[in-house]
Amino acid sequence: MEYTPEQIENRLNSLPADIKQAMSEVDTTTAILNVGKKNGLHVDQMGELLYCVGLVMLGLEHSQRFADIIIEKVGVSPEQAEVITADINNEVFLKLRESIKKIHEQHSSQNTEIDNRPLAEKMNPFEQKHEGEVLNKDKILAEIENPENIIENKVSTPSVNINVQIPVIEPPMPAEPFKMNIMESKLGGVTKLPMQEKKVEESGVKIDPYREPIE
Repeated sequence: MEYTPEQIENRLNSLPADIKQAMSEVDTTTAILNVGKKNGLHVDQMGELLYCVGLVMLGLEHSQRFADIIIEKVGVSPEQAEVITADINNEVFLKLRESIKKIHEQHSSQNTEIDNRPLAEKMNPFEQKHEGEVLNKDKILAEIENPENIIENKVSTPSVNINVQIPVIEPPMPAEPFKMNIMESKLGGVTKLPMQEKKVEESGVKIDPYREPIE
């Protein structure tokens, strides 16, 4: 389970003096790090181990679940978790056993709500209501006696909004005529030169096409 910084801060403020002192002492941190080194944990795993020990000392997690917690958080095998748990118990938890026990008892009593309602009321299936919902007992009995009314009430025609504005689709703009780059046209061998018309200048001499040329 993840805890917010506010939850952790609230627990820190309500800790007994000996637990606060133990959490701030270098010896406690050193003992936890030594357990991590002994069991071959990496630096990041040691950080998670410190966090898990802190959760138990704050009373947010129970020491009986410590092995399961470090399996999830630290990422060790169940066998390795048992060894680490035994070491942490001997080095840390046993020294603060009574204080940790009081913390768990205190918060357990605060979180436990006593339900003094009659048994019939506890077992009433209609007791659980959504927020803002008012339960009408007569209406429920009427629906049980006449189940066809339930179907009629539940089946309703969905409302259709006829004032829907249809968007006007404008016709697409005509595409611009294709303009080929002159370099591309040259490289592609498709350059065409405009045809030129040769005009024969008119003169007073008429050439006979059937006459042989004079050398």
